[in-house]
Amino acid sequence: MLKYEDRLPHRKIQDALRRLHGLNTSPATVVDLTRRAAEVVQSEYDAILNKIRCAPIMIQGHNCMRWRETICQIHKAIAAMLGTHTSGIEGPS
Repeated sequence: MLKYEDRLPHRKIQDALRRLHGLNTSPATVVDLTRRAAEVVQSEYDAILNKIRCAPIMIQGHNCMRWRETICQIHKAIAAMLGTHTSGIEGPS
């Protein structure tokens, strides 16, 4: 929670664990613990993300799915031009 809610870097999490709980860890241990926790909840995260991506967007009672698809296509086109990885907005293929 310190990593995501408080947005602390690994070194500060290490300091907090030492100060609050008397745990002597290394930043690498904090990285590994964060990775392992993420693996445990990955399937739940993917399920929630899929529900969000498949949900129609309603604005004042109007279905805006077409706009969402257009925005996704624009995002992918820009990413392709820049040669960057397309993470974030993903839409129907």
